[in-house]
Order: sequence, then C-alpha cells, then structure tokens
Amino acid sequence: MNKEKITVLVIAVIGAFMTFMPWAKIGVLLTVNGTDGDGWFTFLVFAVAIAILFIGDKKAELIVWQKNSIIAVGTINFLLAAFEIINIKSKLAQIEQSKDIFGIGKMMAQAVKIQPALYIIALTALLLVVVVVFKKQIFRNFK
Repeated sequence: MNKEKITVLVIAVIGAFMTFMPWAKIGVLLTVNGTDGDGWFTFLVFAVAIAILFIGDKKAELIVWQKNSIIAVGTINFLLAAFEIINIKSKLAQIEQSKDIFGIGKMMAQAVKIQPALYIIALTALLLVVVVVFKKQIFRNFK
C-alpha cells in the first residue's frame, strides 16, 4: 500500500474504533457508547472507507472514484458527529432552562459530559477529507 492509503486506513480504523468507546458520560457510573445509538452508522461508514482501500491495485494511488468516496465518507461522518455533539448540547441546555422545582433536571444535565471519542470521530472524519484533498502537500516531503 502507498502512503496515502496507509494514512487513510489508520485514520479510518481509529474512527471506527471510537464508535465502541463512550460518547457521553453521566456522572461517575453511567456511560453511553456510540453503539448505543448512531454509532453503528458511523462504524459502517468508516468500514466503507476501509473497504474502498482494498478495491483494485493496493500499491496504486487512489483513483478518482475512491477519492470522491472517501471524501463523502469523511463528510458524512463529520456531519453525523457534529449533529450528535450539537444535539446533546442543545438537549442539555433545554433541561437546564426548564422549570424544575427541585433542580434535579439541572443537576443531571450538569453531570452529563461529552466524551473525547465523539470529538475524535469528528476529527478523524475531517482528517479523511484533508488527507485525500491535500495529498500532494502532505506527502511531498516523504519519499
């Protein structure tokens, strides 16, 4: 495999692995993994990127349809991760602003924390696009 394919493979594997990690944590004991919700979709999309790398000549550079597919995969997963982050934050803001007599909802909302895995999925998805689009600038000094 060439450098570009290896780089895309490593990034996609890291992104796929983050699907199984906690995306949110509630308090000390309860975590919500990506596979408890939309994480299976992100895993599937990263798996498509990995499969694309093994189609055709493994040592050849990515061809146009492979590049476009990986850019689409990265974009889809970035948008999904961004949607999840925004969705969690907006729901927490709604809970904090609700009129809760005892303050339990606000206390629970403050206990919810988005975990790094969700941000890493967004980052790896974005990196897929960057590596494919800016390949020449990234790999020109690596022989």
